[in-house]
Amino acid sequence: MATVHRANITGVVTVLLLGACSAQQPEVLQCGAPENIFDPFKRKICPSACTDALDCPRGTLCAKPEGIRVGTCELGSSDLQISRTALLEGFGVREMSGKLETTEALEFTWKRPDGARFVQCALFACTPAFRSPAEEEGTWLAEAEAATAQIANYEYCVIADKLSSEPEGAFNLRDPDVEYRPPRDITDTTKKSGIRCGQYGCAPIDDLRVGCWAYDDTRIVAATRLSSVDFTLGMYNYRDVFANAGGQCAAGDPFRVCVLPPSGDDSTTGADDSTTSDASSTTDGAPLYDPIYGICKGDECAAPCVHDSECGGPPDGDGQSVDGGVGYCAGTTCQKLQ
Repeated sequence: MATVHRANITGVVTVLLLGACSAQQPEVLQCGAPENIFDPFKRKICPSACTDALDCPRGTLCAKPEGIRVGTCELGSSDLQISRTALLEGFGVREMSGKLETTEALEFTWKRPDGARFVQCALFACTPAFRSPAEEEGTWLAEAEAATAQIANYEYCVIADKLSSEPEGAFNLRDPDVEYRPPRDITDTTKKSGIRCGQYGCAPIDDLRVGCWAYDDTRIVAATRLSSVDFTLGMYNYRDVFANAGGQCAAGDPFRVCVLPPSGDDSTTGADDSTTSDASSTTDGAPLYDPIYGICKGDECAAPCVHDSECGGPPDGDGQSVDGGVGYCAGTTCQKLQ
């Protein structure tokens, strides 16, 4: 394809068409079979050929075989989880000081690194996806570059955030004032119904992770590792994601997020214990698959699913949720959210 260069010289726009021997335009990400979803805001996903978490419904991660560019959206597991170094790798920066405090308060403390002027912190309800914007608005380059990388799913993923110019500080996860409010052009497309968060309820989540990154005058220069947050330690219920302050279901809260009983507790609805890990097991200091968040169905907390096999059904089960999203286990079947 010929590359088009435009140069504005004394008000006259000159268009130069270069031949096939010139450099090609950067490849732009495209999805061959996009699907519409509300989770809880309307957007398009690409669950059968995902590049990263932006292509997946919230509550799942993009599982890509080694050396393969695209994958499929699957539930988290001990082998598939949010990386603690996601901010460092995505922004391509050095590590800065950050620690989750849970003894007396529930806050992420940080120190601004030398050379930085501002620190931004965020609480993520899904895996941050790093992409570089292409020329056309709303499109992304196939290969992200650290110098131009953005958190492309910020509006869908973040439920609390705070910007500070102090040399050190704490991101208080019990403070309602740090709740993130997405732009109106996103929230206005929420499917209307009598249920909070739209017809499909509040979006399921795989994990809650908190972290910060620092800016100088022009760019991001450092970031912390991500820490896993246990909602039951008194975290504020940002954006009403959870059924209530304890993450327990009530009859009037269908499809909101709940906290599943510990692995091995037979009160879990349709959960397959073989898919969970002990909370004491860690990889690089991160929990393997605990706590596990489910989806309210009546007054029960049902395990999330994408396939029947995750509910104890046949390995080749093909149970799928509405619009490529996450369903809930009813016995050994993955049921649609409806």
